[in-house]
Amino acid sequence: LHLNWGQSLLRQGRPEEAMGKLQVEALFGSAEARDAYHQAWVAVHGSEAGFEDHLWAMRRKHSKPMPQFSLANYDGKFVDTANLEDHVIVVTSWSPT
Repeated sequence: LHLNWGQSLLRQGRPEEAMGKLQVEALFGSAEARDAYHQAWVAVHGSEAGFEDHLWAMRRKHSKPMPQFSLANYDGKFVDTANLEDHVIVVTSWSPT
């Protein structure tokens, strides 16, 4: 919804409002939303200078730290998230039914 809303605002010549609608989707969602956000950025700022730095700062602002916990891996050894700082972590689980 926000992608379509933001794209509509861009077509209406309202790039600042479009950035507001597209921001979270552009940071964590689709490439299409990121492209629309980039287009709005250039319209507002006159160039793409600072765009990547802006995205990084906004990702950090909207991100939340993962709580510390330990889980057993496939070998039965416990892995503590405190030892994984600055790593990308994917946690998956399943339960047989």
